[in-house]
Parts: sequence; structure tokens; C-alpha cells
Amino acid sequence: MSAMTHVRTAVLAALRADPLLRSDVNGVYDAVPPGAQPPFIVLPDGASIDWGTKTARGRELRLPVTIEVDRADLSPLARIADAAEAAVLALPPDVPGWRIASCVYLRSLTSADGKRHRRLIEFRIRMLEI
Repeated sequence: MSAMTHVRTAVLAALRADPLLRSDVNGVYDAVPPGAQPPFIVLPDGASIDWGTKTARGRELRLPVTIEVDRADLSPLARIADAAEAAVLALPPDVPGWRIASCVYLRSLTSADGKRHRRLIEFRIRMLEI
């Protein structure tokens, strides 16, 4: 499996295991299922870039995490975003076949459309194959 697949699996597990997120969101999804009700978290597709060395294969991943809430109740957005960020930054250093060299918060973007308010948080994860 690819580095992105392993990291996405680890991030989904970390977000689903977080006690605050379990109580504050209706689900953590790989893709938005039909009829999903906010608040929820989705892991959209990310980007993978070569980050290898002469002796080891490596990847730099750009991993987005999206949080959606109702525009009528924005109060949980900051709390959910903080918990999601903490869960991603606390990933274990090893995922199957790969060692995470660094995991950092890059940026966030907040937008609204219709009845929903959305925050996208992007992380950069650099890793080497082991």
C-alpha cells in the first residue's frame, strides 16, 4: 500500500478514537456519505510528493482534514478543529512500512455555503520507508 493510504488509515483511526470528537461529531468519513448530518469530519484526497534520499524512498504528503458544521450553530467548530489538529499531530511515528519524520500544521481555510460552514485544515507529513 502507498504511504498516503497508510497515513489516511492512521488519521481516520486517530480521529475516530478521540473522545472529544466521538461526542462532538456525527461521524469521521473517508468520503461524505449521502445524507450525512453535520457536524462531521471528512478526509478528502491529498497530494503525495517525492521526499526520498539516495538510500531511502520517502514521501511528503499534504493531507487535508475538513470539518463541516451547520451555519446555525458554529459554536462547536473551533473545539472540533482543535481536537482534530491535536489528534493528527499526535500520530504515532510509525505506520506500516513507513516512519514519520515530521507532521506539521500548514494552514486552515474557513468557508461557508448554503446551510453549512466548513473549515479545511492542511497538514504536511514527511516520511521515509522502513
